[in-house]
Amino acid sequence: MVKIISDSTCDLSEELVKRYDITILPLHILLGDEEYLDGVNITPQEIFDWSDEHKTTPKTSAPSAEQAVELLKPYVENGQEVICFAIASGMSSSMNVMRLAAEELNAENLVTVIDSANLSTGIGLLVIEAAEMAQQGKGAEAATKASSTNKNPMKAAKIASALAFTKDAYPVLLEESKAKVAAIKQMIETAKTAKNL
Repeated sequence: MVKIISDSTCDLSEELVKRYDITILPLHILLGDEEYLDGVNITPQEIFDWSDEHKTTPKTSAPSAEQAVELLKPYVENGQEVICFAIASGMSSSMNVMRLAAEELNAENLVTVIDSANLSTGIGLLVIEAAEMAQQGKGAEAATKASSTNKNPMKAAKIASALAFTKDAYPVLLEESKAKVAAIKQMIETAKTAKNL
């Protein structure tokens, strides 16, 4: 079966990651002088709390090449096809890190790296769609073609609607999205308040 990997900007819950056997490559989160791995040793709520307390937004950096190589290596050694999703290439070098890792492992024929042209739920929907196809036994080429076709942000709603009729992934994503929107609104209000002080 095709292995699905995504960087942590897909913001999928642990429940969805386990259900679809998705592997996450974490970005680095910089909170002041402290560095964390997104979703590994820090939670979204802790990030929001820090941002609220310090009246600023955290910085992020792409995964290291070593991280990407270590993550891909077992699947490549098993000759397994892999599809990697990354945040929009204009926002991070995460995609390039994944691509270079595949090259270092001489696995360009096994590893397909997709620039999602999205972030957060936009990536999450594409990742879930690809995972659905993988579980149905479809190959990397078919899943990649579908993802490339649907990565336009305007098409994300169509994917979500389709998922709503296949499995219960979309309702979970919807609730997660509501929580993220509420948190972002809170951060905006905090920033506005700080500016007016």
